[in-house]
Amino acid sequence: MTKRDIIKFLERKQKEKASAVMDSYQANRTQVLQSIYSELELPELADKIQPLLEEVSRLWENWKAKFEKHDGVEIRNFYTLEYWLNSYVNSEGAAFQKITEGLRPETAAMKSLWIDRDNQMECVSSNYNTVINTVQQMKTAKQAALYLKELGFDLSELENPAEPVQTALMIPVNTRFLFTDAA
Repeated sequence: MTKRDIIKFLERKQKEKASAVMDSYQANRTQVLQSIYSELELPELADKIQPLLEEVSRLWENWKAKFEKHDGVEIRNFYTLEYWLNSYVNSEGAAFQKITEGLRPETAAMKSLWIDRDNQMECVSSNYNTVINTVQQMKTAKQAALYLKELGFDLSELENPAEPVQTALMIPVNTRFLFTDAA
């Protein structure tokens, strides 16, 4: 194990921790948003709007079937009400999604989540950068490994890698092409 291996390990662990912070934030954000949406009765509103959109779609389809072959009239589907309605009618939960797309909840709970996420991300970055800088300044990988173990890192994947690290000495070389025959 080299200091470079240790630094790569720490960089990977930093990404994992940052990802865990973001996953936690997303889970908490989803709970807060569901609470806000429930308080605003948005699921119920979407459930009432959806059948109305489906009815409008049926009315349009009936009209289109009746008049689309009318002389001198061309109906271009891309620009029609049908094109717009299909995104609602053919996708489950689309009405709810479109309603919530336009909302930007800036409640105290949401602001608290943002601040907490930003603080945690800053702390992860700052602490890992400190550890990485400390490892870089150490004279040997052995000292760095002891330091990390004292901090609580599990270095087993570095000490017992699943695949051996290839160095120049470990790469197979056909020595027949390295030396001249002494015959």
